[in-house]
Amino acid sequence: MADGEALDRLLVKLFLESHAQAPETVWLDLDATDDPLHGAQEGRFFHGYYKSDCYLPLYIFSGEHLLRANQLRLHFAAIAEALRAKRARAPCT
Repeated sequence: MADGEALDRLLVKLFLESHAQAPETVWLDLDATDDPLHGAQEGRFFHGYYKSDCYLPLYIFSGEHLLRANQLRLHFAAIAEALRAKRARAPCT
């Protein structure tokens, strides 16, 4: 398996080398794309919209340059904590 941090550094290095000078503005496009699965592969994620298991990689682009690609991992404890915090802030009606 490739070293993820080294790959991230390489993608950013190639992006920077593609410009003669530093760009004044950098736009980042974050795109999570579902990749349907057929079975019980490790790291799968249940996608509620499509009602199926999938991988859910996150891609970060700047123009035509891929800067990063990560498999999103949802941690249910963190999600539960975020929901509790949201409910605590919500006014009672």
